[in-house]
Amino acid sequence: MTRYFTVVELAAAFAPLLPRPRAEELAHLLRFGDLHLALVALVNDDLYERMRRVRGMTEKVAERNRLQLRRGVAAYQRRIKSQESP
Repeated sequence: MTRYFTVVELAAAFAPLLPRPRAEELAHLLRFGDLHLALVALVNDDLYERMRRVRGMTEKVAERNRLQLRRGVAAYQRRIKSQESP
């Protein structure tokens, strides 16, 4: 059986190993982690559902987030392709 850890459990486990972050550093790390969870949710429907639950999102909010992220990824890909073309 897979064990899932909460943010609180992970923070408690790593706290003795790391220096205490400043509030602005912590806020940056939380946004960074949320973005990565959102990207993982794009991989497949199973991961999407797991990440939705981990992030505590309703289906409607998660679907809106997924759509926004897909649009962002598509825009980034268009930008990269336009820079590659002469």
